[in-house]
Amino acid sequence: GGEEFECYWPPEALRGRLARTYFYMSTLYHADLWAPEAYLMMSSETWPGLSGYAAGMLVDWHRSWPAGADEIRLNELGERLQGNRNPFVDYPELAEYLWGAHKGENFEIEGEPKALKGTYRLSEERIDLYSPYIPSDAVWTVDGLSVDGAWVMASGLGLGMHRLDYSSASSGERGRLTINIVEG
Repeated sequence: GGEEFECYWPPEALRGRLARTYFYMSTLYHADLWAPEAYLMMSSETWPGLSGYAAGMLVDWHRSWPAGADEIRLNELGERLQGNRNPFVDYPELAEYLWGAHKGENFEIEGEPKALKGTYRLSEERIDLYSPYIPSDAVWTVDGLSVDGAWVMASGLGLGMHRLDYSSASSGERGRLTINIVEG
């Protein structure tokens, strides 16, 4: 409410774990679920749901107290029981892309395909023919030519607009995307 006052602080040993729990909960569940009890921590006005106050404090805690062996084991147990994991334990740098030093930048996992985007630079290593919204068995053509593989080279396509068509045998889905390759 704009007024600072003394309150309970969790023990230092739990602060990092608590931060990653808040990160997980705020990205998975809408802030309105927590109102009014969590109004200082959660914000329904912006995704991913943390207030500015909470984001600053929790990112600091996350940086200062990284996940240890106990929290990693707890994450593995959660996966066995629930079928999902806390990505902020597995990929601690993700918090920086949502609330920290890299806020607003794309988060990419090393070795994983990068989702298609609208514009590429000619110097980019490759264009992965992947999107979480397109079936994984999709067969691709680029500018009417069949693609043999899961990616194409930007330099092989050249500057300008390119048409990417896909079809999926399992779902019957078909679609078209257009990408632009620019200098750089």
